[in-house]
Amino acid sequence: MLAGVWAELLGIPRVGRTDNFFALGGHSLLATRMLSRLRQVLNREIEVRAIFQFPVLKDLAAHLEALPNQPQAVQYPLMTRISRSGPLPLSLAQARLWFLDRFTSSGSAYNIAGAMRLQGDLDVQVLERSLKQIVSRHETLRTSFSEDLGTGKPVQQIYEHVDFELRKKDLRESSPMDLQLRVDEELKSEAKHKFEIADPCLFRALLLQTGGRQYILNAVMHHIISDGWSIEVLIQELKQLYAANQQGLRSPLPELQVQYVDYAAWQQQLVNL
Repeated sequence: MLAGVWAELLGIPRVGRTDNFFALGGHSLLATRMLSRLRQVLNREIEVRAIFQFPVLKDLAAHLEALPNQPQAVQYPLMTRISRSGPLPLSLAQARLWFLDRFTSSGSAYNIAGAMRLQGDLDVQVLERSLKQIVSRHETLRTSFSEDLGTGKPVQQIYEHVDFELRKKDLRESSPMDLQLRVDEELKSEAKHKFEIADPCLFRALLLQTGGRQYILNAVMHHIISDGWSIEVLIQELKQLYAANQQGLRSPLPELQVQYVDYAAWQQQLVNL
């Protein structure tokens, strides 16, 4: 059953007894998802550090066998949508990043940057509309972080609207020799952008046109509003929204019942249990 969980998470057909979770492509985000699946299928409660301590399947299986069949009954609160009025809490991870930004010179060390090549008859207006829909959809892309003067604790503020735009640069006049150098310079400059986390939008996007039907889309976010898992969500939603907007259709994405700030509040409840 453990091998089946690994295969499902890693997207591979089968896993052997001596296989190493991380050697197969596992990482900390998948390890967190593994904990949830193991609770469901094996009725075992384990900590994420056990996965790092026993990364080989047979070793982790032996560790699981030694655990009690039933986890201790703990009444966890349900995650629900909280009121957006008043000071909004940060998650534990966000609080650490706020502290580092507030009391150290982290610069651009916590930027998440990525770029993808696009080829074809790109509708730039549709692309920008799709990106703006994503910003509107996810509150974390419309959030600033500051200090509550009354308590001295960090709080986040969600804005209804932010001035987001897809910035565009045409590099088609560059010679073939200069083009790659200019692309590299633009991407490096974006990756090193210094975000002020008290600003309402910590998300940037730049579209470089490198040929008649060739583009590079670059996105940069501060880690306090995103992580590696979120990047895949952004890419998939952008694909779906672009396809829908191109055909004049409504968004195919379901409305979000809870957002990251609701998780942050729920996490605080768990800490206080």
